Amino acid sequence: MPPLTDLELLQLVDRAEQGRKGDQGVPGIGIRTIRQDSPEQFTIVLTDGRTYDIKLTAGAPGETGPAGATGASGERGPAGRDGLPGASGRDGQNGMDGEPGTAVIPRLLMPLATFLLG
Repeated sequence: MPPLTDLELLQLVDRAEQGRKGDQGVPGIGIRTIRQDSPEQFTIVLTDGRTYDIKLTAGAPGETGPAGATGASGERGPAGRDGLPGASGRDGQNGMDGEPGTAVIPRLLMPLATFLLG
C-alpha cells in the first residue's frame, strides 16, 4: 500500500475526530485459574465459574534414540564362590619303556635261583 498524501492524512484525522465512542460491550470471560490435578489431568476455571477438566493422553512411543556413552567402571565386587567340579580328563599316553634292570636275589633264595635258572 503506498504512503498517504498530506491531504489524505488530514481527511483521515478529520473523520476520526467526528467519530464517537461506542456503547460498552458485554463483559468478557477470562481464565481465573489453571490447576494441575495429576500428571495426566488439569482443570481450567473460568471467571464465570465454569470449569473444564482436561485429560492428557500419552502419545505414541517415539523411536529408539542412539546409544549413550559408556559409563564409568564400578568398584570390583567380592570374589564369587567356587564352581562345581568339572568332568574328569582323559587318560594320558603310556610312557616309554625303561632300561633293562638287574635282579637282586636274596641269599636265601640263591640255591633255588640256581636250580631254576640253571
